[in-house]
Amino acid sequence: MSVEWSEFHTNLRETLAGLFYSRELSLPVLRDAGLPIPRIQLSDVAITLWQSAIEVAMRHGRLASLIDAALAHAPGDPSLLEAKHRKVERLRGPDIATDVAWRAPVAEDTLEKIIGPESQLMPVAFLAEGMRCARAVCRIRRADQRVGTGFLIAGDLLVTNHHVLPDVNIATRAIAEFNWERGFDGLESAKVSFALDPTVAFWTTAADDLTVVKVQSDLAGGRSAVAEYGAIAVSDRTVKVGDRVSIIQHAGGEPKQVALHRNITVFVDASRIQYLTDTLGGSSGSPVFDAQWRLVAIHHAGGRLREPGSKVSYYRNEGIAVAMLRNGVAAAGLG
Repeated sequence: MSVEWSEFHTNLRETLAGLFYSRELSLPVLRDAGLPIPRIQLSDVAITLWQSAIEVAMRHGRLASLIDAALAHAPGDPSLLEAKHRKVERLRGPDIATDVAWRAPVAEDTLEKIIGPESQLMPVAFLAEGMRCARAVCRIRRADQRVGTGFLIAGDLLVTNHHVLPDVNIATRAIAEFNWERGFDGLESAKVSFALDPTVAFWTTAADDLTVVKVQSDLAGGRSAVAEYGAIAVSDRTVKVGDRVSIIQHAGGEPKQVALHRNITVFVDASRIQYLTDTLGGSSGSPVFDAQWRLVAIHHAGGRLREPGSKVSYYRNEGIAVAMLRNGVAAAGLG
């Protein structure tokens, strides 16, 4: 039986992949939905797994059961609640073409135009600097197979979120995997694994959802992580509403990716930055950069978020301002 895929199913797939981004997290949902597990492609890539699961659910008339099961495991999730009523527009999040005010300049006497409020032309060196920063970004794999993203700073220190590495015990058994990328030929590069050593250096804060931990020499060749992959400078930069921010990340636990489009900043204060740049489960701990590839935030959350200082919630992503990292590292005597 063929299935008719729609925008609703695409948005549902993205929502489920963000919430249940590993096989371990996905299997209980699939079982509770009463789906035939052997018919589902249980990929390590969350998007692939949920694409298959939704198709199987549609063929067996159990899509509603799948949404109900997901809600049982993520109670109150606003996207799933809307999916239950087959709403598409709220699932997709903001649309840069319709939800963000902009005007194209009118100049009938020219054949070329800057489309939008400011030029998006960048020097080609933008790509080279982005690739240099990308080398310092890694996937963090915990002993329970949950994943996140982290990045190197000076002193062979790794930065990520508190909810990725909340304590010394979890950090001790976690691995930082560098160099995991997919080329245009579809082939993946070999991961290079580094152990973490929180007995040497470890600082964490639940309030600002940050963790900094020492990285050991790599498990195979005894190389220093920073010597091999470089470090991202902990800057004193910030952004303003309307600026663009790019995120290098292991979205969905997949090989390293970068989000460059629809990346408008929509809220900034001293400790939080909110933006429309895309992320998925597994992106937690990713570095957020301004248009000059300077670190401005550490990504940590997404979905229906309350704008700080207000009672209004919006569908957007959020990072911890780099000042919180800079101040914490200094106070802990790590930098």
